[in-house]
Amino acid sequence: MFVKTVDSVPVLLVLEKVVFVLQTKQEITANKIYTDYYVHGTAQFGTEESFIVLPKPENMARNFQLGMSIKPVGLHDSVLFYSANDLRGTGDYIGLVISEKNVELRYDSGLGSFRGHSPTELVANEWYDIKVERRGSTFMLSVNGVATTLDVFYENGGLSLFTDVFIGGVYPDMYVAAGYGIKKSFIGCIEDTVFINDQKYRLIADSINSGNISSCRIDSEDGLCQTRPDGTLACSCPPGFTGDRCEIRETDGCSGSSCGAHGECSFVRGRQRCRCYVGFTGERCEQLAPVIQHAYFNGHSYLEFPRSLLPHMSTEDVETIEMKFITSEKEGLLLWHGRYPKSFGSGSDYLSVSITDGFLEFSFCDNFVSCSYELGGGPLQIVSSIMVADGKEHRIQLVRKGRHGQMFLDDMEPEVGMSEGVLAILNAEGNVFLGGVPDVSAITNGRFRKNFVGCISDVQFDGHQVKFLEDSLGGLDVVPCTNRFYQ
Repeated sequence: MFVKTVDSVPVLLVLEKVVFVLQTKQEITANKIYTDYYVHGTAQFGTEESFIVLPKPENMARNFQLGMSIKPVGLHDSVLFYSANDLRGTGDYIGLVISEKNVELRYDSGLGSFRGHSPTELVANEWYDIKVERRGSTFMLSVNGVATTLDVFYENGGLSLFTDVFIGGVYPDMYVAAGYGIKKSFIGCIEDTVFINDQKYRLIADSINSGNISSCRIDSEDGLCQTRPDGTLACSCPPGFTGDRCEIRETDGCSGSSCGAHGECSFVRGRQRCRCYVGFTGERCEQLAPVIQHAYFNGHSYLEFPRSLLPHMSTEDVETIEMKFITSEKEGLLLWHGRYPKSFGSGSDYLSVSITDGFLEFSFCDNFVSCSYELGGGPLQIVSSIMVADGKEHRIQLVRKGRHGQMFLDDMEPEVGMSEGVLAILNAEGNVFLGGVPDVSAITNGRFRKNFVGCISDVQFDGHQVKFLEDSLGGLDVVPCTNRFYQ
C-alpha cells in the first residue's frame, strides 16, 4: 500500500497481491496490483499480515526515542516496532513487541541480545501510550505513565540500522532477527501520529509502503468514519453518540452543538461544561473575549505558542523571558517548554517557570543525566528569595546562556545558577505553553501538579512582544484580566 494524492486528498493504495523477492543487496522488491482505498486518521491493523513502513529517521545509532499510542484488539504476541541492519534477519536490530500481554523492548547491538518488558499488563480495547527513550547505556520504557528503567545496554553499543521502520507488522516474506522472534502483525488501532527521535510522523501520510490497513472504528462506538474524495469527513454515528467523529456521548449531557463552534464540551461531576477556545467565553462560548497583552488563567487554562519563539539554537545565544504576573496560589506552572507530549518525559530536556511553595522557580535541564533524578542528578533550579504568591504584581526577567541562568525579580539583585553536565543546548522540540498545559502531570512527567491561577501580562521572548491572540497556536479558557487585576 502506498500513499498518493488525488485532488489534494491522501489516498492509500491497498496491495491486492504481493510477491516479494529477496535481492542480493539485501533489498526487497514487489510486484503489486493496487486498488484505491480512502483511509482517514487512526490506522486499523486488521490481519496478522498488516504493516506500515516509515522512512528511517536519522541518528538512531546511539539515540532512540519513540512515542506511539495503541489500542490492541488481539493480545497475541505481535509486532509494534522494528528496525534492523537488513531484511535477512542478520545483524543489529531494535524493536517493540507485545509478548505475553506486556510491551517488551528487544534489541541487539552486536554485543548480545536483550529483552526487557513493562509490568503493565495490556487489556483488549483499551488505549495505551507507549514511550521509549535511550541515552547512553540506559533505556526507559513507559506504558501509560508507568516507567521502567532498563540499565542493561552495553557500553559503546551503537546500533547499525539500515532498514526503514516497520510499524505494527513487517513484510510477509521478509526475515526478522532471531532475537526479535515475532512476525505476526498487531491487531487493533495505532494512533496516526508517531514520534521517532523527536520527528513527527503521520502513519497514513508519511508511509512509504503498507498492507492490509483500513480506517479504525471510533473508540467507544461502532460508528465508522471515512474520508470522501473531496476531503471532508463523514461519520455514521450509532444511537447515543454525536460529534464530528462520534466522540461525544449524548447521554452525558453534551451534544454536537452544546458549545457551538468556539468551544468543546465536557461533562464534569454531573454537569455540562464548555471549555472555550482563545478569544471566546460564556456558558456556551458565545461571547467575544479578545486577549491581547494580558490574560487570566483559571488553573485549567493555557495558551500554546510555536517553538520558534524559543528556538534554543546555540550555546552562545542569550535567551530572555520577561513577563508580569499576579497570583495568590502557592503552586502553578507559568511557562513550559519541553518535548512533544508523546515523547518520554523523564530525562527529557525542558525549561519551566513556576510558582512552587509560594516562591518563583526558574528551572531548565539541558542534559539527560542531570534531568534524571533516577540517575542521581537533577535540573537547575533558581528560586526567588521572597514569596510571590501574595496577590501583588511582580515583574520578572529570566536569562539563559548555555548552562547558566539568571532570575531578575522586581528590583531585587539577581539570583544565579548553572546546570550540571557538559551539554548546553536545550533539546526541547515541543511548543511553548503559557499559563499551563493540557495535562500538567502527564506532560511534565509529574514535575508539576497544577497549572497557574492568576493574571499574566506583557510577555516577551528574546525581546519580542508576544501577542496572545495573534501569536498563539491555540488554547482553552483564557480571558482578559478583570479590573481588580488591571485597570
